[in-house]
Amino acid sequence: MRNQNPWGTCWTFAAIATVETQLVKAGLATAGDCDLSEWNIATLHGYSNGVNDGGNDIMSGAHLLRWEGAVPEAACPYASSSPSKPLNPSIHVQNVVWVSAREDVTDNDAIKEAITNYGAVSASFYYSGAYQGDRGAYYYTGDCDPNHAVTVVGWDDDYPASNFKQGKRPPGNGAWLVKNSWGANAGDNGYLHISFYDKTFLREDGAVFIPATAGEDYTTAYGYDRLGPYLWYSDEAVQKYGAVFKSGWNEELAAVGVYVETAPFDYSICICTNVSLDGVGPEDGGCPALRQSGRITRRGFTTIHLEREVPLADRGVFSVVVENTSDPEPVFMLCCAEYGYSTFSPVPGRTFVKSGDAWKDTVASDVIIDDDSGKVFHGNVCLKAYTRTTRTARAGDTPGPTDPGGDMMLDLCNKYDRELFFATSWTFGSFANIIGANGRSLYASWLIGLDPSDRGDTDLRITSFSMTNGVPCIRYEPDLGTNRTYTVYGTENLSNANWSAITGAPPTPAKFFKVGVSQ
Repeated sequence: MRNQNPWGTCWTFAAIATVETQLVKAGLATAGDCDLSEWNIATLHGYSNGVNDGGNDIMSGAHLLRWEGAVPEAACPYASSSPSKPLNPSIHVQNVVWVSAREDVTDNDAIKEAITNYGAVSASFYYSGAYQGDRGAYYYTGDCDPNHAVTVVGWDDDYPASNFKQGKRPPGNGAWLVKNSWGANAGDNGYLHISFYDKTFLREDGAVFIPATAGEDYTTAYGYDRLGPYLWYSDEAVQKYGAVFKSGWNEELAAVGVYVETAPFDYSICICTNVSLDGVGPEDGGCPALRQSGRITRRGFTTIHLEREVPLADRGVFSVVVENTSDPEPVFMLCCAEYGYSTFSPVPGRTFVKSGDAWKDTVASDVIIDDDSGKVFHGNVCLKAYTRTTRTARAGDTPGPTDPGGDMMLDLCNKYDRELFFATSWTFGSFANIIGANGRSLYASWLIGLDPSDRGDTDLRITSFSMTNGVPCIRYEPDLGTNRTYTVYGTENLSNANWSAITGAPPTPAKFFKVGVSQ
């Protein structure tokens, strides 16, 4: 049984437990052996909260959906004394189901259905030790806001009211079985039985975090909503919303990810290619490459698999446009900063809403106004695009050691439309991460001698970063043997490139592949 002691990280345990449960249910892991890192979320979520400041499912979702988790517990142990290091995620979370808050103590059908379908739900309630009886029987008689998160794994309609603490017994039978994060010695072998009549239980939406299964996983996630959804916005003048992205190399668009507040949600998606990067909207100059309609039947974040993949030009600009066809007032989610909770720097000219006949930039235009406060919000629409890396690199990506052409690290950092820049991730010592202003983050993407179709080759570690005569030097350790460890010096032109192998010689021809990409 997991133990969060001594930190206020219950929310990470509640969320990660639902991912682990889904892996076991899908046959991708074995019960008892599936252990993902809570500390990874608790220390790298990107919000203002420290490890003792608490959190919620929105924060967990933002972290997991941008593919900075989940990672194995062994890779990022709980309460480690060393700083947490961003790591290539072992699991890609691609769907989140929001379980609607209870309207009253009898409103239990939604969470029972979710437990039946998914096995575990992250939920919150108000906890005070004065209200816990023997063997984890708990019933809070007050009406405070929730202060603790747990994983709901079952229920008992006939759990006796007499089991609860004398003087604090509910008016009827029934209890939720919840997995706590206080160790096996707390409650009933680490579990609590929370009365159906506890008003604080599931007062706020619960969540289930669902990982990708075989055949559904992708290589890259594009998105500007790094810190997830903050503001729901609807306006009868808005018909559509969209986002513009710039592709890398050898990619095909395979899926789109959207948030849905009210289900069912009928949608129409249009994928455009050859779009203008600095246009007035996501359709400017573009050619429709795919139109697809459908219905989403659950609240939360849903990955929509496209009916066919859309090939993307190398370093080409493409867009995703979503239209709500089920409601006269389209509803979309905005990622923006909230003082004291999150810091967020939105990217202008990349996400838009169509108001009337014109597209408006959600960052540069005052299109998001709270009617109650009059406050103007500037942020990026929460919308993701998922691509796969094609198995065969184009000829220009596989030059010989003395051939001119190709684009390497220095070129990417300094030249391309200010779209790419180095993060400070080399200080973590575990991987090189280039974060693009177009919402794309590449984990060790420009490699030498690696095959993206071999999953072992994508399990890459970056051990050092340094500058040599103004040229960035990144040392890779693919964990594939000493003969596969190289130092790569990036230059704009491969004819001027200088690479030296730690052991052995670089392969001929040298190959530059995009692998292990995430956001």
